[in-house]
Amino acid sequence: MKTSLSRRQLNRRASLTGLGVSILLHGAVAGIFAKFYEELKPISEEKSVKIALNTFTPPVAPLPPAPTPPAPPPPAPPAPPPPEPVVTPPPPEPEPPKPTPPPEPIEKPKPVEKPKPAEKPVEKPKPKTKPKPLKKPEPEPKQQVAQVAPPALPSPPTPTPPAAQPSSAPSSSISSNLPPSGVETVGEFNFATSAGDDRFYKIQKAIQKRHKYPKRAKKMRHQGVVEVSFLYKKDGTVRDVKVIKSSGYETLDETAVELINCAAPDFPILDRDYVIKIPVSYKLM
Repeated sequence: MKTSLSRRQLNRRASLTGLGVSILLHGAVAGIFAKFYEELKPISEEKSVKIALNTFTPPVAPLPPAPTPPAPPPPAPPAPPPPEPVVTPPPPEPEPPKPTPPPEPIEKPKPVEKPKPAEKPVEKPKPKTKPKPLKKPEPEPKQQVAQVAPPALPSPPTPTPPAAQPSSAPSSSISSNLPPSGVETVGEFNFATSAGDDRFYKIQKAIQKRHKYPKRAKKMRHQGVVEVSFLYKKDGTVRDVKVIKSSGYETLDETAVELINCAAPDFPILDRDYVIKIPVSYKLM
């Protein structure tokens, strides 16, 4: 019993002690707050400014502009007059149908006999026409050289000149016999005997320089050799250009003749007139 009473007394004392401490703490806090409030109060009173609200008049709001009256609507278009009633004529009365005549009996057409096809005549194959070779021109007659006899002396009888004996030596490409007085002989160049002559080589080179294959003959695959003869004068002109051996094609022959005339300005100047015979070859590679 004594222990329980002592515990109660201790608890009561502890609670009283706590209550006293709490009252002291609250009192201290209240004193501090009161002192702080007294220091702040005169400052707030000095700064306070009294404002009378009745001295200010609120600004008058501007009146809104008067609304503009709406524009009058446009006058309505006049109503169109009512359409006149269309009077439709009554439909014509249908004509009574005409009586149809009885159909005539149709005659059957007789079968037409088909004509027999005519037998076509068997055409014989035409022989192929070979190109006609050009006619060889007839050789011109050689000009006979007239020999001039010496003048006759008055006292003795004029001796007859001896007849010219034919020389047994082989003919050369260039005649070496001296012509009689007042008569000029004509030399000759040809491919067989004059191949080593420098003058003939220059003429041959000038012809090769101008040589062109004709387009038409090349297209037709024409080939051949044309042997041409012409007279080359010592003044540099060419005359009597002719074909002495045809190639078998007229185009090649005509081109060879034109070739000689075109190449003549490049020929060398010779000491006398010459008859020149030269082959012109046209071969496709």
